[in-house]
Amino acid sequence: MTVWEIWVIVAIVLFIAEVLTTGFILACFGIGALGAAVAAVVGGSLTVQLISFSVVTLIVFFSLRPLFIRHFYRTTQDVRTNVDALLGRKGIVSVPIDPNTHQGRVIVHGDDWWAFSSTGVPIAAGEKVVVVGVEGTKIFVKRAISSPEEVQA
Repeated sequence: MTVWEIWVIVAIVLFIAEVLTTGFILACFGIGALGAAVAAVVGGSLTVQLISFSVVTLIVFFSLRPLFIRHFYRTTQDVRTNVDALLGRKGIVSVPIDPNTHQGRVIVHGDDWWAFSSTGVPIAAGEKVVVVGVEGTKIFVKRAISSPEEVQA
């Protein structure tokens, strides 16, 4: 086995290890190993191969890694979960909401919720509502404002 083949095997192992980790760090070393393999193919000494490995790794780490991090490792701030995911969602009143009797139910994305009117006004069955608050197993809703497309339909 020649030296350049060893560098390619090291690069492949580093790329496989990168799949199992995050941060695009091992891939930088893998690309550096490919640079060292090129140096070995053209007849560079071990010193030239190590310098090539180091330089290519540093260039990739400081130039390509920030681009990959920005585009492929998004933060989860855009994803709302649990109760936060309900806020702003639209639903349909299945049982009329009556503020006096504290009865009413709303279906939001297939889930049936015990609902209260946040404005204190009754809301009839079949009306579209928007979730404005959540407290335990009950949601607080208000009438949804129709979009221009819904008004025309």
